[in-house]
Amino acid sequence: MRLADLALPRHGHKAEPSHNWTTTGVHVTVRANFSSLGGIAFPHPVAFWFGTLATTLGVVLHLPMYVGARDMGYRLVGMPMDPAMMIGMFLIIVGLVASLYGLYPRSAEATAGLVSQIRVRALDEAPIRAAHVGLLVVMASR
Repeated sequence: MRLADLALPRHGHKAEPSHNWTTTGVHVTVRANFSSLGGIAFPHPVAFWFGTLATTLGVVLHLPMYVGARDMGYRLVGMPMDPAMMIGMFLIIVGLVASLYGLYPRSAEATAGLVSQIRVRALDEAPIRAAHVGLLVVMASR
């Protein structure tokens, strides 16, 4: 069995408790402990939900100052930040980092070496013609 024939767990579906891959004398076991909600897998659910809550709270803490700038057309340019807005900015940054960590798969370190060995090739042996090159040029120029 070639490494390219192996399927990694999809994060949009419930993962199996473990995956055992053997390829050319290398045996790798990856534990996939995911919490799943509505078909979305969260490798670190506590970190994800903490980050979501912190980001939401940080945005809500911006609202009083924003609403207070109604007389100036809701523009906050040149105004000093109040403590609630500074705490809100801090919470947004911490929340984004925590949410990203919550979505980062636990098995990424274990599978990074295996993924780097995957080879992708075309399913057909069609030669690249002028139409293909033209399509690539148009797509690259956008």
